[in-house]
Amino acid sequence: MPRLKFFPLTFLAFCLFTSAAWAKPALTPSEAPTRFFKALEAMDFAEAWDSLTAQSQAQFVETVIATEKDPKLTPVIVRQLFESNDKTLQMGFWASFRYHLGVSDWLKQKFELDKTLSSDESRVKALPSRLILVVKNEKGDWKFGFTETFAPAKQGSPSEKKEKP
Repeated sequence: MPRLKFFPLTFLAFCLFTSAAWAKPALTPSEAPTRFFKALEAMDFAEAWDSLTAQSQAQFVETVIATEKDPKLTPVIVRQLFESNDKTLQMGFWASFRYHLGVSDWLKQKFELDKTLSSDESRVKALPSRLILVVKNEKGDWKFGFTETFAPAKQGSPSEKKEKP
């Protein structure tokens, strides 16, 4: 009988200490875009959302708010819809995004590290298209910078950078 009491505790300890082995391995920079495009292809929109940088996620939230023009939609609400993998976003935003992006063409690309800018940011080259994609390491996981790649923030023009008298 004492062995039966010991077994659940042993099993619990095993699960707690080996769960790290079951966790998703840290991605390399060149795997980040692949993860995103494969998730879109599989219509795994929760994984697609998770594979985006925080900046890209914020831009997606802003895009939905601007498109819907519903005063009830706040950034907090829309972010919760994305994070919960809401069905309306799946059928609306994600379906349209997936269609217009041409996922199958992206999956024909090979992604390789082009340049490491820092421990948290790299550039990945898509071949044969030769496009350079932005990837960032956020909390130990490489994420695809969709917005940073295709709609980078505009830098101030030289006339705006003049020093104040």
